Amino acid sequence: MTIIFPDPINHCARYVDAWLPGAMFPSEIAWFLHHFVASGADSLIECGRQDGVSTEIFADYFKDTGVKVISIDFDRDGARAAAARRRLTKYDVELVAGDIHVEVPKILKNTGARQPAILQDGPKGWEGLATLLAAAVTPSVRLVAQHNLHKGHQSRSLFQHIALRPCFIENSQHWGKYKDLINLEHQTIARMTPNRPTNHTSLGVMITDDAQKDFIRESFVSLKSFYGPWNPKESRRRGRMRTSLALKKSEIGFA
Repeated sequence: MTIIFPDPINHCARYVDAWLPGAMFPSEIAWFLHHFVASGADSLIECGRQDGVSTEIFADYFKDTGVKVISIDFDRDGARAAAARRRLTKYDVELVAGDIHVEVPKILKNTGARQPAILQDGPKGWEGLATLLAAAVTPSVRLVAQHNLHKGHQSRSLFQHIALRPCFIENSQHWGKYKDLINLEHQTIARMTPNRPTNHTSLGVMITDDAQKDFIRESFVSLKSFYGPWNPKESRRRGRMRTSLALKKSEIGFA
């Protein structure tokens, strides 16, 4: 049976007023959904749930399609986690509490015939990319995406260099289709003190067909010094240094 998915842009436009600081922009979610459908994926592993805004948009989009939605978060903030879970009670979503570096490999081992897409919106930068790209070369994975890849950051540049196709909305031939939605969300988000730049999108998306998987594997050799192994202690030390430098430069958004 052929599944008819809703139009991603029209669907996400309905949720512009529901946006909360820290969540993906509706245009970014629409960009991801476009690629999800194109990739042929049939399940979604969302890494990072926070307030459940994007989780709700996904769950609503995929209802009655047979697509399985799994959302992982530490759930350390009890009140916030409980509010997010209440938000999602009417949807068929599997909510997992745990560390994505542990939970994603476990889920991938038990996907059976499923062909998942993985969306990383929890760990950022190199820490996030380490797990995401390791998962990307798993045979069953059809699509990967990383949020918070901002202009000026090496992690964004690397994602662009190893992607065989345009991975950000701004570089896509379909850019014009998203303009109205982006303008609408800017009008709304500007009133809510966003905690990130709004002059560009930061969700990089990659369809992981065989050619893309081979390209990623090759990068593991040539870019090994960037990828890891990821060391939490060293990452925190570098993070403090970068944040201190950003504050001195008045780059408050990055800090």
